[in-house]
Amino acid sequence: MVASISTYGLYSILALDSSEAQNALTTATQQEATGLVAQTYSGLGGVATSQLLNLQSSVTEADNYSSNASTAGTRTQAMYTAVGSMISSLTSLKTTISAALSATDNSTLSTSAETVLSDLAGDMNTQVGTDYVFSGAKTGTASVDLTNYPSSVPVSSTTTDTSYYQGDDSVASTMVSGDQSIAYGVTADNSSFEQALRAAAMVTESVSDGSADTTTLQAAYALASTALDGLSNVQAEISDTSSRLTAVQTSQSTFITQMNSMISNIENVDTAAASANVSAYQTQLEASYSALAIVLKVSLTNYL
Repeated sequence: MVASISTYGLYSILALDSSEAQNALTTATQQEATGLVAQTYSGLGGVATSQLLNLQSSVTEADNYSSNASTAGTRTQAMYTAVGSMISSLTSLKTTISAALSATDNSTLSTSAETVLSDLAGDMNTQVGTDYVFSGAKTGTASVDLTNYPSSVPVSSTTTDTSYYQGDDSVASTMVSGDQSIAYGVTADNSSFEQALRAAAMVTESVSDGSADTTTLQAAYALASTALDGLSNVQAEISDTSSRLTAVQTSQSTFITQMNSMISNIENVDTAAASANVSAYQTQLEASYSALAIVLKVSLTNYL
């Protein structure tokens, strides 16, 4: 039955209330089911949407910086381990040289030195995945090739020889924030690396004819000692850089947690409150429908 002229105004008001209650119930039901304030950005409103997009962008950026630091951290750890192995090899070489200087039989000296030389080259060719970490920007190229090393014979204790090096002079770096980058690592033409290889090469040369050259052995021992000091410093620098990269990951992780909490406050709804709203809107809607039913039955003749 169509509402009479006398009841039309009341009918319009109740119909509007019913529509609003229905919309509110639909929204509350969706919130209860999904735990989200809205299913679309537009449902959040302009201000909340802008805040949400900015927060999400910040999280993505921070996650990228954390990933950069993690990747660099993996590389520095590999470098640290490799340098530690080189230190062990050189320490062993010094022990061998010391024993040879006081011994009459040096038959195993050359073999020992050749092993050290090979081990040093192997450590300098350390890879993470397919990348050679000591090759600078030329990560696809092995850092060391001993095919034509040493480049001159006799090997000099005072003349640098980096003919083995196949990389370039670029030191890797990574962005860890919008305005900060961290340089990390070392290239295999580093002076301490070069000295280590040259010390081992001097020993192999000193016994090439089966007899040890005392003067050369003494010079090689001194060079190995210098290389060891340098490698210890290099390892300490790598360790410091590794700590900085770890700190970046921790800082970015904390920042991401804070941003995600703010995002959650915008996106998520209190499901208990949403359930209470569903019940309240259902009651309100039922009341509105009941009122509308009564109005639709009323006409002016009832009051004449």
